[in-house]
Amino acid sequence: NKKAVALHSKVLAQLADQIAANPFAKVIDMIEGLLEKLKEEAASEADHKAFCDKELQENKLKRNKKTAEAEKLMAEVEGKTATIADMAASITNLSQEQADLTTAMSEATQLRSTEKAQNEQAIADAAAGAEAVKRALVVLKE
Repeated sequence: NKKAVALHSKVLAQLADQIAANPFAKVIDMIEGLLEKLKEEAASEADHKAFCDKELQENKLKRNKKTAEAEKLMAEVEGKTATIADMAASITNLSQEQADLTTAMSEATQLRSTEKAQNEQAIADAAAGAEAVKRALVVLKE
């Protein structure tokens, strides 16, 4: 108020009177400003929490879906692994059967070759015998 009189300023004098009339006005304004700021922060925080909750729920659903897919694929892998093991066993059995058949075929071929040689010898002996019989008949007829 003294400065307002010294400067002859009515505006400054009115301001000084207002401040003097309510010395807590500035503090009240500051508190109201802080309350408004806290309300804005609370609203912002609520929005952020809602966003986070939504994202957490979506991520949980995605995680559950991916986990189910992974379990399905693991079951499929286990099934394919079992199929591979079965096929490997079949291949081993079939390879053994093929080896056995090859051995049997080789033995049969060798047996046929031996029998063929024996048959050819029997045919040759029979032909020689027939020739001897013909000559004997000729000798006997003479």
